[in-house]
Amino acid sequence: MFAQAQDKIALTANVGYGYNAVWQNFGEILVLSTFRAADNFHFNVGADYKINQLAAVKGEGRITFPVRKVALFLDNGYLYSAFFNDNLQQLNASLLFGVDTRYFTGKIGCFGRWLRPFHQADENSELSVFEPINLAYSFKGRIFPKGHKWNLSLEIANIGQFENERSTNPIFTLAGTAVVANQLSVHGLIIVKPAGMGHIAANFYQIQVQTGVTYVW
Repeated sequence: MFAQAQDKIALTANVGYGYNAVWQNFGEILVLSTFRAADNFHFNVGADYKINQLAAVKGEGRITFPVRKVALFLDNGYLYSAFFNDNLQQLNASLLFGVDTRYFTGKIGCFGRWLRPFHQADENSELSVFEPINLAYSFKGRIFPKGHKWNLSLEIANIGQFENERSTNPIFTLAGTAVVANQLSVHGLIIVKPAGMGHIAANFYQIQVQTGVTYVW
């Protein structure tokens, strides 16, 4: 989530509830702040806490190249996640190229991932896993143009707010946003991950509901 070109700072705070096949019920709190360092460069930092299950922090930069009525951009992001109950920590680095229009935003690229347990089984074991290249993508469409007082969007991606999935495991996000004051908007999200290899199975693996506010200045 990046601020509009005219906004210098945007601060988002969300609370949510989720259920998945492994954790069962969980609560969630996340904050995200976006800064405009220059006309064509934004960066954001954020943190996510799924209660008693996961904590994550991320930083991401975006360079924009305006071309007529569209904007081309390059995203470079870093995400660290700690899975408390699974004795696992994960570091992701991503690079994606995209296009942003009034009704559509899409990007595609790759990410690398390094996984390692907090505690090794013994000092002689090495359980780290390194995945140098994974396909990353995100495609989002809106029913109204950007800047409309309220909007609905649908996104299909394998990179979420604070998670990176394999390319065969898409994340579906339905989001609604409404401007309630000059610098304040409210939003809600429904995030679904289907189950099964390649998410072919009909049953869902995880569903989340989030609501929050964004303040810009």
